[in-house]
Amino acid sequence: MTTTIQKPYRDNVLALLTVFMQRASAAPFDDATPLLEAGLLDSQALLDLILEVENASGCVFDPERVDFADGLTLHRLASAFVPAQ
Repeated sequence: MTTTIQKPYRDNVLALLTVFMQRASAAPFDDATPLLEAGLLDSQALLDLILEVENASGCVFDPERVDFADGLTLHRLASAFVPAQ
């Protein structure tokens, strides 16, 4: 059974991701920008972002909820976080 993140959690995670990205990159982006392909994140920055959001949100990252082949956007990344059990 797949857990669906509730809207308040998702909105909080998306806000945290946006703040992190604003600190990490001066380049323009929105929640549909392909972060890795655009060079806005590398693998280390992605891990840092995931850990920071987990610590601040009470959610955990579920890598099975994101398909990196489709391009990683803030929207898709936010959808990969679920409330901690």
